Amino acid sequence: MNDFLTSLLRTRKRRTATFATLVVSTLIASMFALTSATTASGQEVTIWGESAPLNVTATASTGAVELGTRFTPTTDGAVTAIRFFKASGTSGAHTGALYSASGERLCAVRFDSETGSGWQVAELPAEVNLYAGDTYVVTYTNEPGMDHAESDDESFISATPALDIATDGASVTRTAKGGFSRARERSTHYWVDVVYRPRYGPHPSWSPSPRPEPSEDLSDTPTSAPTDTPSPTPSATSPTPVPVPSEPATTKPPVTPPAKSNDAAGFPTASTTGVPAGWSPTQTVYGDYTVGDDGAVIEDLRVVGGVLYVRGTDITLRRVELVGARIVNEYAGRCYSGLKIEDSSIVKGDADLGMPAIESGGYTATRVKIDGVSEGFRVGGTDVGCDAVTIQDSWVRVTPPDDCTDNSSWHGDGLQGYLGVALIIRNTAITLVERPDCTGTAAFFYPDQGNTSATIDNVLLAGGGYAFRLGTQGTVNNLKIVADSWDFGPLDVSSCGHVAWGTGNELVRIAGNGSLISAGALACKSG
Repeated sequence: MNDFLTSLLRTRKRRTATFATLVVSTLIASMFALTSATTASGQEVTIWGESAPLNVTATASTGAVELGTRFTPTTDGAVTAIRFFKASGTSGAHTGALYSASGERLCAVRFDSETGSGWQVAELPAEVNLYAGDTYVVTYTNEPGMDHAESDDESFISATPALDIATDGASVTRTAKGGFSRARERSTHYWVDVVYRPRYGPHPSWSPSPRPEPSEDLSDTPTSAPTDTPSPTPSATSPTPVPVPSEPATTKPPVTPPAKSNDAAGFPTASTTGVPAGWSPTQTVYGDYTVGDDGAVIEDLRVVGGVLYVRGTDITLRRVELVGARIVNEYAGRCYSGLKIEDSSIVKGDADLGMPAIESGGYTATRVKIDGVSEGFRVGGTDVGCDAVTIQDSWVRVTPPDDCTDNSSWHGDGLQGYLGVALIIRNTAITLVERPDCTGTAAFFYPDQGNTSATIDNVLLAGGGYAFRLGTQGTVNNLKIVADSWDFGPLDVSSCGHVAWGTGNELVRIAGNGSLISAGALACKSG
């Protein structure tokens, strides 16, 4: 196995989904025939390699389904073709598409002369240039009622260092509204891929290719809602962001859900966290944005769609608003610790990204508001050198994704730990909102997934299967769980013997004026 293959599955230990619509699948081989790790400029590579995945099944669809893979090039290059793996028994016509992170369709192509099964490849009428560090989604769409290929695996491993994928949640579906949502299970593979020609060496002086239009009608391929072009990732050579928005910020107001949800006296609320009331950005960026200077201080910035990449140490983000966007400080096997996020908001945009609002570790979040997205804080990164995480004076409300139907579980969390070093969370309120047809996991989910420890003090939780799930050693004081807000119970602790269960832990009710009314003591209970 080549040295660059360091990504491992971040398995989420979840409540088992038992819904009839879920696909019964088996484990497949986690290794593929690998494209050379020393690809020279001009040699084409793919995400999944050339080997056929094992145990792929033809899964029935009730309507047209657009399935995809979210990926990030690590070097500039060009997509020359789109491909997908076809399971035996799959029928119907298929079309492929490539999208930017904001949902703009960059190209589309029809698959002609398909074989009965195996990899199907459609050459693009014109290659599409991509930027290193930007995130893209490649998809294919089948006809209404036709089957599609699907399988389950215990690893997301790219066959080339030129194309990076998330270690979980790389597979996505696209809704009729134009947004992307991750697959119901993070280990699901849809086997959608690109043929990519990397360009190595210094950044060349080329610009993205014009968006090619297909030579025939592709009206059965959904078009995306956003139409503006995201700004290229800036070269972070100065602490001050310099991108120029592609259109005036006033034409793209943030889409903010209702603000109030279980606000309680003595805890942060939607109005006391996030960017201040009356705030406006000095600069707005559409699409991905990168901060790379160590010690940089970024203030009064709005990012609409995409990802705010942190690729420097000891960076401060102050009064930053992310609309349909998120923050990531882990990249290419390295964590950029020392990140401070202050007085900042992360809210839903045109579509939920279906990924954590902030990840992975080595950060301090102070007066951060996360509202209306389907995943909140991620605490992790021990495998890539992340430091500890502190979350304080913050307010979180996670809600179901738009594309959550047929009694499906989206498995969302207000906070989830996976390979976390040490977590300190204090004076913070987290609510997980569920729908009858769409259930989440926990407001606080910190199980035995390689996490080290957790210190909890003055935290208010509501919602989820269990509102509070803890599987590591830790200290718990002043934990408040809103009575009757859960599906199964207020808490699930793997071993109370490993937890210092302190004082002030209780069930509460919230009065109309926001004051807390005790509903009884909350004792530690092992699952």
